[in-house]
Amino acid sequence: MPDLASGVQQSATIIEIRPYRGGWQCFEAPGVAPFWIGNGAKEDAISYAKGRARFGRGEIRVLNPDGTVERILPFDGSGPNSRSSSTTPVGCCALDSESASSFTDGRNR
Repeated sequence: MPDLASGVQQSATIIEIRPYRGGWQCFEAPGVAPFWIGNGAKEDAISYAKGRARFGRGEIRVLNPDGTVERILPFDGSGPNSRSSSTTPVGCCALDSESASSFTDGRNR
C-alpha cells in the first residue's frame, strides 16, 4: 500500500548549520554532526546538508552565532532534481533541451 494511502506521513527532517568551535557544524541528529573549518566552511556545511536532504522532506536552517535563524532552505523529498528551494541541490546540473530529452527517454543522441 502506498504511504499516502496508509495515512502515515514521513516526519520532517530539520538540519541545522551552526557555528561550532571556530568553524561550522551540520547537525542532523545526535552522533551525526560533522563540522568544517577554514575558508568556505559555512558553504561546505550547507552543501553537505543539501546532499543529505535530497530524498527527504523538511528544511535546512542556517543559524547565526547568536542562535537566530539566518535563512531556511526547504526541501520536499522529490529527489536530486528537487526545485523546492531557491538554490540548486548538490549534484544537480542544468541540461539543455536536447540533453534533457535524451536523458529522460533513454536514447543517446
